[in-house]
Amino acid sequence: MRLRLLLLPVVLAASLMSGVARAAVSDPIDPTVPVAAASWGTDRIDLFAKGTDGALKHKVYNGRWSAWESLGGAITSGPAAVSWGPGRIDVFARGTDGSVQHKAYANGTWSGWANLGGVIVGEPAVTSWGPNHLDVYVRGTTNALHHKGHNGSAWQTSWTNLGGTLTSSPTAASWAQGRIDVFARGGGNALHHRWYTGGNWSAWENLGGVLTSAPAVQSGGSGFLDVYARVANNAVSHKSFGFGQWAGWENLGGTFATAPAVSKWGGSHLDVFARGTDGTLQQRTWHGIFGWAPAWQVLPDAASTVPVPAYSRTVAVQASPVTGALVGALEYAYVDNIGRIVHGRQPDPGNANTVQWTVISGSEAFAGPPGLVEQPNKRVQVSALHASGDVWARAQTGQGAATWTGWIDQGGQLTGAVTVARQTDDAGNIVALAVDSAGAAWYLTQSNVAGPYGTWRSLGVTGLVGTLTAVAGRDGLQLFGVDTAGAVRTATLSPAGTVSAWTDLAGVGLTGSPAVVVYPGYRMRIFARAADGTVVTKAQDAALTWSAAWSAVGAQMTEGSPAAVLSPQSGRTEILARGTDGGIYSTGETTQGSGVWRDWMPVLQGGDVAATDPTALTYADGAGQRWAFVFRTPDQQSRLYTVDTGPGLLAVGGGPRFQAARLPAPPR
Repeated sequence: MRLRLLLLPVVLAASLMSGVARAAVSDPIDPTVPVAAASWGTDRIDLFAKGTDGALKHKVYNGRWSAWESLGGAITSGPAAVSWGPGRIDVFARGTDGSVQHKAYANGTWSGWANLGGVIVGEPAVTSWGPNHLDVYVRGTTNALHHKGHNGSAWQTSWTNLGGTLTSSPTAASWAQGRIDVFARGGGNALHHRWYTGGNWSAWENLGGVLTSAPAVQSGGSGFLDVYARVANNAVSHKSFGFGQWAGWENLGGTFATAPAVSKWGGSHLDVFARGTDGTLQQRTWHGIFGWAPAWQVLPDAASTVPVPAYSRTVAVQASPVTGALVGALEYAYVDNIGRIVHGRQPDPGNANTVQWTVISGSEAFAGPPGLVEQPNKRVQVSALHASGDVWARAQTGQGAATWTGWIDQGGQLTGAVTVARQTDDAGNIVALAVDSAGAAWYLTQSNVAGPYGTWRSLGVTGLVGTLTAVAGRDGLQLFGVDTAGAVRTATLSPAGTVSAWTDLAGVGLTGSPAVVVYPGYRMRIFARAADGTVVTKAQDAALTWSAAWSAVGAQMTEGSPAAVLSPQSGRTEILARGTDGGIYSTGETTQGSGVWRDWMPVLQGGDVAATDPTALTYADGAGQRWAFVFRTPDQQSRLYTVDTGPGLLAVGGGPRFQAARLPAPPR
């Protein structure tokens, strides 16, 4: 293949397709028909396939592959797809009556299916040379090439017969306005080509080769074409046109059962896809001066099955005050043991009885804990790991609203629960973070206030397990994770998307998610559960250098991850942990900044038993700043324990005295 730059404009990747939630595909993709590929911007690929149930299936690459989703319909061929602008895709396939069916994505939603008529053999082909201009080509029942176009306002009323004798479905590409190149397998199984320019069609030309599938084509810019097809040994072969002449055939290897598909994005990026004879969906990439990737790569083809962990913790934040209110509502969210996301809103932070619970997951299943954050536009957003392995998110329709926008499937194919945080600059864009099955950590950033999400990017670390912790540091979000050896690693993610080198904070056999407290000057202290079940800690000094060794925080045996908070009342670090007996225990500094800890004390009241780890939060209740913790009991009842600010602030042992509140029962 000639080394050259693709000359088409580059656009920024947009969010994954949103709207009403769609279930991830559980039925398989039909391995006997080719897939279709299209791209509307950098790091963006949309793949389409026919499911064994006859529905159109769709998956997205935006830095990581999403699971397949079903877009419905009843199709009897592989699809064809094209994009003529960011956020726009048109898909075509043969319907059950042999006609061409059309479905489009625009303005964030999918249209219904439209029937373009005709009776076709095999797959349709589509190309576009400008906004709202589409040209569809098909193989008719007499094996001639037929065409129907959309001129920017309407479809032609009938199909035009362009003649020829095709022995495969056609493919088409355009490198400029008014220029279209069409290819198909013809007599002798050779590649045949004709083109449209200056208002006229050329005659067919024979480009040779021995094809065993329909071809696929992409244009790399004015005067450049790249054609791909399966050949006699079931490998994919490639032929390019540039500088006025055709090159010979280039063997790209592989062993495939279907015709290939190809898409392009950016200045020098091509991706070729085909279904292997072993049933796998495979991809090979061309990237500018680096040439072809060394080998075909197998794509994740089936949806992941993410188990729903029992009794994942509740998350909680305080929202900004709505107009006329002195303080904001407390917002809660958790995933229960059957995968429902339950959201709670407590309009009066001082009155636990005002909590209103709503199941906001519909019939979808999720793994917890979820992520809960307030967008820069003051709408609360919930994110969670869908059972398919993708991260899904939705937000309130307005500040303090009881209604929610549609789910956004943000893709990812991850295994660790999602962590969300606001970046530390003035924009405060939301960042989602999670770990995949290989232990690699990834992040996804919102582009602007309530805007779309961009591309999943690597955090440059592997070997992590569980859920990441993110806190606001001096230079961005400070990230913490536990690796497979039980050591803690940390790095900084800047608002510009730069990831620092990862620092190994050592440790052996640490488990769960670390808890981190940030002191003035951005000095941090971290807490983790040790291999023997105790809580250990280490801290930074004034120069932000971490201490070499972990030190024990007493001898209390714990069951899960600790929680920690800097008390707004006393300025001391307070720690909570769930014991092996289902109790929750509290300790904290004897004096501010001392790093000397009180004895652990049990704090649960009235026979309460904790089934989840506690979550600590600080909030304002109109009288001042307070802190509290929330957890759930074995029957999924929520408890909020607040620090008593009245007389006798300190309980026995010098710790805070808690008041227990039983929040209203959640929906059944």
